[in-house]
Amino acid sequence: MAMGRILISMLVCGAALWVAGPVSAAPVVTVKGRTAVQIVGIYPGDDGAILVGRLLDKDLDVGIPERTVEVSLRLRGARRTFRARTDAEGEFRVVLPPGRQAYEVEARFTGDGSYAPDAPPSESMDITKLTPEIGLQMDRELDLTAPRHELRIVTRAEGRNVSIPLQLGVEGGPGLGVHTTDANGRATVSIPAERLGGPGPVTIVARFAGDAELNPTRARHEALVVSAVTVTLSAERSAVEPEEELALTGAVTDARGPVTGATVGLEAMGRHVASVLTEEGGRFRFELRARDFPPGSLDLVARFTPTAIWRRPAVSPGVQVTVLPPTPIPARLYLIPVAVTTLIMLALLMVRFWPARSGEADEDERQGSIQVEADPEPVESGVRLARTSLRSIVKPAFDLHGTVWNPVDRRAVQGARIVVDDGHGRSVLELFSDAGGRFAIPGLPAGAHRIVVSRPGFVSEAFQVTIPHRGNLHGLRVDLVEVRVRLLEIYREAAKPLLPGVQLWGRWTPRELARHVGSRAGRRNPELEDLTRVLEQAYWSAGPAEEALLEQARELARSLRSG
Repeated sequence: MAMGRILISMLVCGAALWVAGPVSAAPVVTVKGRTAVQIVGIYPGDDGAILVGRLLDKDLDVGIPERTVEVSLRLRGARRTFRARTDAEGEFRVVLPPGRQAYEVEARFTGDGSYAPDAPPSESMDITKLTPEIGLQMDRELDLTAPRHELRIVTRAEGRNVSIPLQLGVEGGPGLGVHTTDANGRATVSIPAERLGGPGPVTIVARFAGDAELNPTRARHEALVVSAVTVTLSAERSAVEPEEELALTGAVTDARGPVTGATVGLEAMGRHVASVLTEEGGRFRFELRARDFPPGSLDLVARFTPTAIWRRPAVSPGVQVTVLPPTPIPARLYLIPVAVTTLIMLALLMVRFWPARSGEADEDERQGSIQVEADPEPVESGVRLARTSLRSIVKPAFDLHGTVWNPVDRRAVQGARIVVDDGHGRSVLELFSDAGGRFAIPGLPAGAHRIVVSRPGFVSEAFQVTIPHRGNLHGLRVDLVEVRVRLLEIYREAAKPLLPGVQLWGRWTPRELARHVGSRAGRRNPELEDLTRVLEQAYWSAGPAEEALLEQARELARSLRSG
């Protein structure tokens, strides 16, 4: 009953993650990595026999360092328990008591905050016997479309080749029969692709049951069944006018068919310009403004970035589109009479200054009739995690990748600095986003990490991640907002209450507002003038605005409101 409630809770959590989509908060569910405790064998040592074993991460097929494993030895009802610490490769060793005896060996890992426990069945190990070594050789990546895959086996004991029968099988899947190595300790097995299952991780297991001369042993080989991906791209028109749309379509397919919900990026002349998700049938469509590109020939490609580890990245063949130059303005339009130009300029000046004058002259009479507009929402920033699925909950991941994005200009941020530390201020890794704003962080050690994303002229963003994760850190997006945008938001909140009417927002310059407030009060307003200078310094300086200006502007705005 308890196990049923746990399974139902996991399904509810997975469904909630699927429906919710991208979120800005860290996940609250921690899924522990799977482990496997293996007894490699018993070997002679300087002080007697030594039992050697390994603690493995079953999903990554790598040793887990700095963990404690309990080893129990039973002999005629008596039991002794030892504790051993794994080294950097996940290997542990136990010196056996002296004597030439057979033991029932049991090794187990009790688990911790990152990894689940494992307690395999006990094995009979005889100090008087040799323990053979089984070497399995197979490609790490197996093509999903290949009909068969070759597994090469080598068996040795004490440096010499031995011929032993091996029971082969797929972990969690079908058996592959019994295969005996020859007198040279070698065998080659051709495995049909359908016996390995669909795409994704697969583990081949070889077991030797032992005989009168050799101890039992086993070996594992982790592989990944992968699928190549094909991306197509075509333009609806080979030449477009600047005022027209540049429309491109394509599709993403793998060995099993169309890929739905995949991220496809469009690159123009090697620069990332847009991203979309594939729809039903793996189809996607880009619609861009031609005027955003310079006149001339554009080389365009679509790039597929996989979120599933078994799909390969892919790039479409190049497509060339010509953006036509603007139509020349007829010469006669340059001969507009000077008088008409003067009238237009006068009309613009009247529109520009008349509301300010009437606002100052009749403010007391019209104050009760002013309708205050709703304040615009501030620009959102921060990290948006990728959508996770029930499938990804089963497979932990130790890498992450994503894009740094400017939500105001809706463009990728190139050259953003990404710093990963261990949560205590010690830097683990530092890298920068590429021309498409993309970044990828390879395998990280298990635990909590703090990531800081920054770039000159932008407000830095910091967030925490927990490794391993379940797909929510594949394809995340970090929104960076420019310092100038945040300064304008601070100034807008402080300036609007000082305007004669909110309709003047966007018409008066900051200096005009400062002069108006000073003339109404009969004295200068230092806080407003200083806030104006900070805003102008950020907007008109030659270099990027410094993030330190934000705190200065907030302090001036607080003083202005309290005054």
